Amino acid sequence: MKIPQPPSVAAIPVLAFWQDPRAALRYPLQSAALSTIALFAALRILELLPIGFIPVLIVHLVISLSFYRYAVAVLFDSADGKAAAPEYAFGLDQDQAWDQMKLQFLLLVLVVFGSLDYLGRWGLVWIVFVGIATPAATISLALQRNLWQALNPLHWLQVMFAFGAPYLVVGGVALATAGLQFFLQAWGRGLLPEFVGEPLRWLLTNTLLVLNFHLMGNLIFHSRERIGYRIQPEIALPARRHQSDPDQGLIDAARALAATGEAATASARIREQIDAHGGTVALHEVYRELLMQSNAADELQRHGEKYLLILLAQGLNQRAAVLFEGLLRRDPAFCPTPAEEIQPLAQALARLGASQLTLQLLKNALQRFPKHRAGPDHALLAARLLIDKQGDVAAARKLLLDQRERFPEHPRRADIDRLLAQLEAGFPS
Repeated sequence: MKIPQPPSVAAIPVLAFWQDPRAALRYPLQSAALSTIALFAALRILELLPIGFIPVLIVHLVISLSFYRYAVAVLFDSADGKAAAPEYAFGLDQDQAWDQMKLQFLLLVLVVFGSLDYLGRWGLVWIVFVGIATPAATISLALQRNLWQALNPLHWLQVMFAFGAPYLVVGGVALATAGLQFFLQAWGRGLLPEFVGEPLRWLLTNTLLVLNFHLMGNLIFHSRERIGYRIQPEIALPARRHQSDPDQGLIDAARALAATGEAATASARIREQIDAHGGTVALHEVYRELLMQSNAADELQRHGEKYLLILLAQGLNQRAAVLFEGLLRRDPAFCPTPAEEIQPLAQALARLGASQLTLQLLKNALQRFPKHRAGPDHALLAARLLIDKQGDVAAARKLLLDQRERFPEHPRRADIDRLLAQLEAGFPS
């Protein structure tokens, strides 16, 4: 049986927040979201313990990082059109969370700058502008993974205009949220005992943060065609035996055979099924387990190259990233074929925060397919990762110059020229 196609996310009737504001406001009250919000609010009590400044700071950063990981998951789930709040998972993207925390801190620095006396009324205008632009900066960082670009006020305006009028609602909510948080910080303390007031304050803060990230994701989802956002559908594997995987009979028979020491025979039977009719993701996973038991390294690599494309087609990017890492360990020069599959895999890896894997993939792609028209796309993504994650401006510039010389008439030539000009000016895009 062939692997079933994923359901169309676009077919799920998720209304825009301006069409159903009550549903948007109820989002943080869903059990998965509310339990996460309450848990991390309660953990803030640890910051009140008399353990010294440095330990308290570490506790604060760990809790904040963990909660921002959840907020990022909310944003991407909402951007993919999912109405249900995600469960908290420790495998959520930590790099994205760190970047978002750095962004929020730097935006706060910009707000403090606006409060300086000599700026007068213009300082207040600047503070309001930063507050309204915060979602634009957050969305930019989440989708493009470039902190410097996310801090560019001109880029904020581009993002706002790209989304149009609905952005004003998101920006207004963000501004109101920031004002309420400032009020709680400045005047809310002391109204209740610390061990009661502090968790309550964070309960409200966390709720507002989840609401804001949901609104941003919802805005992305309903503007996806305009901004070019690609939905990432996911398929959950059957969690229980009674859900009857179509290949469960073969899986059970193969496991029973492997238990008698016949892993090679069991894997041969599964291969016959896969080669003839395809198979479910569960069957592919069992097949790889049996190949590892049989030490069939060559077949493990051959199957992995094909299975990688299946996972990408199904939108199972996390699994694809883990598989790709294993394929690279066995063959450091590995690159998927056909060449058209490389850019989608690179984008998926970059979105997961696997910057080193992404760079290795793009390096291999440029070496294996030096004349392929996707070369400038590979170079642009690699250059941004080299700049943002490694600070290697020289390597990024070399990549861009090479592709510009190789493809002088390419449609991405203008993007390459723009990034090179920004590097020459002394700052990344």
